[in-house]
Parts: sequence; C-alpha cells; structure tokens
Amino acid sequence: MAKMVCRNIAIAGGGFFGLYLAEQLALKGCRVTIFEKSQQLMSRASYVNQARVHNGYHYPRSILTALRSRLSFPRFVNEFADCIDDDFAKYYLVAGSLSKVTGEQFRRFCQRIGAECEEAPAAVKNLVNPGLIDAVFRTREYAFDSHKLRDIMIDRLSAAKVRVVTDAVVEKVKKSGEGLEVFTSIGGQPETVYVDHLFNCTYSRINYLLDGSGLALIPLRHEMTEMCLVEVPEEFRKMGMTLMCGPFFSVMPFPSAQLHSFSHVRYTLH
Repeated sequence: MAKMVCRNIAIAGGGFFGLYLAEQLALKGCRVTIFEKSQQLMSRASYVNQARVHNGYHYPRSILTALRSRLSFPRFVNEFADCIDDDFAKYYLVAGSLSKVTGEQFRRFCQRIGAECEEAPAAVKNLVNPGLIDAVFRTREYAFDSHKLRDIMIDRLSAAKVRVVTDAVVEKVKKSGEGLEVFTSIGGQPETVYVDHLFNCTYSRINYLLDGSGLALIPLRHEMTEMCLVEVPEEFRKMGMTLMCGPFFSVMPFPSAQLHSFSHVRYTLH
C-alpha cells in the first residue's frame, strides 16, 4: 500500500467540526494547524445552541435529513459518551393548529425512520392544553455538555499533535505555486503561512473569508440568535419538551450550565 503524502493543512475555525476534522486529518499523517478567532475553542456556535443530539424527530418533512440524523445519533453518543446527558425524558408535541403535520402523520414518520416514539403517559399529557396540542409522544433524544465535549476534543487534538492557535483570524487565502498562501491576524499581528490545503470551518464567517479572498460568496442569510437559559419547575427538571411544527418552541436540559434552554422560532431569531 502506498504511503500517504504528508500534507500541511490549515483549518479556519475552532468549533466542533473544525476540531474533529483536524484530528481526523492529523491521524492520517497530515500536519494540521487550527486558527480560532476566540480565546477558547468551541465557544461560539458549538456552545450557543440547544445542545441537542438530534435523532431525526425534527425533520418530518425531510426523510433524508431525518435518516442522516438517525444514523449519526448512535455514532456520536457512543464516541462521546462522557459528555452525553441522557438522564431525562424527551417528549415531542404536535400542534393542533398551524402545523404542517398531524400527530398521526408524525407517528408514522417516526415508524418510517425507525425512531422510538410512543404515546406519552397521562401525567405528561395533562401538562398541556388539549385544545392546542394534537398529540404528545415520548421519544429518545439526548443533550450534550459542550464544555465536556470541548475538553475531550482538546485532549484528542493534543494526542494527534494538532497545533492550535487562538485569537487568530484567517483573513484571506490565495494560490501560491502548488499550494496556498494564507494571510492571518494573530493577536492583531499579521502573519502569513503556506499550506497545501485550507478548510473553512468558520460557520457564520464563511463569507468573511471568501470575500477577503475575492472568491464567490455563498448565498446565505445569517440571523442573530439569543438562547434563553432558564430554571424550570421541579416537574420539568428531568424532562425536555419540543413542540414540533406549528408555533415551535423547545425547552430541554442544557448540561454545561445545569439549566434548561428555552427557545421559540419567533423570538430566538432576530
């Protein structure tokens, strides 16, 4: 078997996807450097979200997306077991109006993708207004502790000998011979590096790097979001609820803060 040629790789963005990609490339023999804008890894989109480990329930109108989630769910749970919070019951609610699916359609959808779904117990159904909610199902979905996940990935990156540079912004990139010239700002000071490949894992700043490099922009719409963290009544401590379709809202454990996240499609996005 031919030996893989060692490549010099730069990754812009120190969120979970950037870190995971960096480790996998390093394990294949590449020299990898991560450039992260913040002082800490996984402190932006990888932290400011619902911390939900999706199991397909969110996508009753996209079977392909749902199946992809179902396949990835056990893989993530097994690989990162130490950061998983499964010590709560997760319920999905279907709205009685303004919903594009009915409770029966949602049940059949779960059967189709092989996702656990059963009628919720009476004690839980009694918590909701039957005039507004068509159905309540008990499902299997978990949350993750982003701080524990970050610490796991930092240890794995260290073992894989990945170089991590924080307070670093990749400003632009251009061709240089057979490789790339990458222009960065580290601690406010310009620095240029030469690599074979650059991966743009900056998420909300994808077009920032493309624009700086004179490359075609991706037609994206960005929205500022605010994730509310709340203390819930005692009966909700070991529970998560998501109103699926219609006037969507979700409240579920947020392990890294020992609180619950509370979001609504109308108010979380700005």
